[in-house]
Amino acid sequence: MRQYRGKRIDGKGWVYGYYFCLENKPMDNEDPGYNARVIHGIFDNNELSNPVDFEGTIHRASYVEVHQASVGQGIGINAVGGKTEVHGGDICKDDITQLHTDEKIYRTGVIKWQDGGFVLHEIGGTGYTYLKPEMELEIIGNTTDNPELLEAGE
Repeated sequence: MRQYRGKRIDGKGWVYGYYFCLENKPMDNEDPGYNARVIHGIFDNNELSNPVDFEGTIHRASYVEVHQASVGQGIGINAVGGKTEVHGGDICKDDITQLHTDEKIYRTGVIKWQDGGFVLHEIGGTGYTYLKPEMELEIIGNTTDNPELLEAGE
């Protein structure tokens, strides 16, 4: 199963692991003024030992709450250099230089899930390219930490 990453709501950076979403509903005997909320979390790979017991109870210490908009699934392709996996929401450059030219040509886009697969959706345009393992993607940022990179193409 592919891993996810998300930005922690406590401001302590990114967490990598397994994503979940649950609605925290009030019990019948709770205060009617109780505010239900949806929790987005990731079981932290660094703290994962036994996050769910036999009754299906999720133990608080085993997961980290994250901002929903920051959650991105690993796509199974490593960035140039091979050490960092590319995730949904990453902003990447792809070298599309043709063999007959000396000039380097790049396309820049955001990794998204679209039409049944991960794509590089071009910034400032409507075009997209389905990702292939042989693509040489360079991560230059992400939509959470670097929204200004999205404006560059407008």
